[in-house]
Amino acid sequence: YSLKLIDLIRPFIRATDDIADPELIAEILSNAAERLSNQPGYLSPFAKSAQDLNYDYIGGKSDDITVMVAQVKLAK
Repeated sequence: YSLKLIDLIRPFIRATDDIADPELIAEILSNAAERLSNQPGYLSPFAKSAQDLNYDYIGGKSDDITVMVAQVKLAK
């Protein structure tokens, strides 16, 4: 399963590259992360790190999800 974050948020970015609703985007991203974390066969970043340390682990950690969305604009 391949998830591209841009595909999740693209509908919420205006033509001017402004984020229409940062709070909604954060909720969408956290929901997607939670869904992936509950998939037993998902090779999550946590699982990859565990395997790098020789632990036999596959899956995610739904209690470790934090999402922050920010809009950074250059001053004109």
